[in-house]
Amino acid sequence: MNDKQEIIALSKKRCEAFGLRNDIIPEIVPTVSEAELGQRKQIYKPFITVMKEFGQKTIRDLNGLPVVILLSDDDGVILESFGDETLTSELIQIGIKVAVRINEREMGTNAISLALMHGAAIELVGGDHYHLPLSGAVCYCVPFRLSRELGNLAGTIAMMTTVDNHSPYALALLSNMTEAISREIALHKRNRHQYLLNHLIIHSVNSGIVLTDRGGVIVEFNEVAGRVSGVDREGIIGRPIEDIPEFAQFVLPSLKEEQSIDGLEYTFESFDAKTTVCLLDSVPIRDEQGHVAGAYLQVRDITERVELERTMMTYEKLSAVGKLAAGMAHEIRNPLTTIMGFNQILLERSDLQEIVRRYISISHAELQDLNRLVSDFVLMAKPSPPQMNHLNLTRLIEDTVMFMEAQAKLNNIVIHVMGSEPVHAVADAGQIKQVLINLLQNAMEAMPGGGSIHISLSASSQCAVLIVRDEGHGMTESQARDVFTPFVTSKETGVGLGLSICYRIIEAHGGTISLDTVPNKGTAFRIELPAPMTTRSVAMAKV
Repeated sequence: MNDKQEIIALSKKRCEAFGLRNDIIPEIVPTVSEAELGQRKQIYKPFITVMKEFGQKTIRDLNGLPVVILLSDDDGVILESFGDETLTSELIQIGIKVAVRINEREMGTNAISLALMHGAAIELVGGDHYHLPLSGAVCYCVPFRLSRELGNLAGTIAMMTTVDNHSPYALALLSNMTEAISREIALHKRNRHQYLLNHLIIHSVNSGIVLTDRGGVIVEFNEVAGRVSGVDREGIIGRPIEDIPEFAQFVLPSLKEEQSIDGLEYTFESFDAKTTVCLLDSVPIRDEQGHVAGAYLQVRDITERVELERTMMTYEKLSAVGKLAAGMAHEIRNPLTTIMGFNQILLERSDLQEIVRRYISISHAELQDLNRLVSDFVLMAKPSPPQMNHLNLTRLIEDTVMFMEAQAKLNNIVIHVMGSEPVHAVADAGQIKQVLINLLQNAMEAMPGGGSIHISLSASSQCAVLIVRDEGHGMTESQARDVFTPFVTSKETGVGLGLSICYRIIEAHGGTISLDTVPNKGTAFRIELPAPMTTRSVAMAKV
């Protein structure tokens, strides 16, 4: 008999000693009042907030699998429960709900009580439970205890599903999620301290921070940066950044060429062959006259999250698109905060030219939209419902083209917009803008030597028609056939999600997207979106 079987057997003996019947579960009433529940939840609020973020992401990645996630405190009182509505309702009927204390004397052999009792993760599958009504359920449970600095909180995170959906990877997945939640809470606490210490850190997480003066001499170098680079903090301050070649390659361009690096992923290797995956941001620091006074490098260790994502991908390969995109979204959002902060600082300057202010304002608005759009991007397999409104497509195209114009100029590409008459549609502005940016980005990448992109907009009685045409290398018949298939791409660095996301967005709008392509001539994407009722009425009246 192994340890788990022995633990379960002893628990069932205790249940028999309690006089519990195994064919029914006693009626369990909430063991804490509403007021006391509110007090307990307030104490656990930081943990609940992070747990919901990770838990809901995990549920989405399981792509419809009936799962309920529960949080209990160290007394076994359930503080939070969310997930599949049908399964939640069934659990409530047998007494597993918020405000109830789970214990052996009433609930029989259960994972929450055993995890708290033995301080170890455990899973109960079907007949492992004492009560027969739970024989069709699986419960995975992992205990946690935070340090004194983080509030000394303790309890369990449990995940329940049906026996038919049991997986041997689930307990490992839940353990990794629990550890990641604890680390995330620790990161949040450190971020608050870093924010108070340095006003340049607008929104920092568990980041390595390196500050240099204009000559490249290191003036600040925190512990995380030392851990990533393997350099002693005390010994490196006052030394030139060239003494750390891994960092110098990013800092020197900011000092000498005033370049900014935003959200660059880089893998560091230590002497023991251990790899650390990081996101890098490097920007020049300017004085009041606008001259470069130094450089700021932020190094964020995302190794743990990368490993967590890999673990989740092994979970029977469920929702592959969601898992990949979730990692991408997390990596995009963090540098967004820094970019938006610097944009805001620029907007507060009184010496900006009006046209520059307009460009920055548009850029700032786009970044705010991007925070929401990224969430839809990662949910390609199940995009959020579009917020349908009366939309001026002409104005949207003008703003999007202005946003992409700088990138186009860098690639020697000219964007032509044909038709200035207002054309309207019923659509979600943010999602349609995402589609347009994606198509423009693809068009630019199809013309590495430069060229022209033509955007035309027209309206009929039933729909608005948008066409984006490039002069690039075009596609073969097989490439065109699979162009909207996830993970199919002809790019060396692409992942093949962009056009499949566009397809799902347009499909959710009740529209269509198609393409016409000729090898070595170019490609044209045609989008049709529903027109507003007023536009249809006017068009029909003309007929």
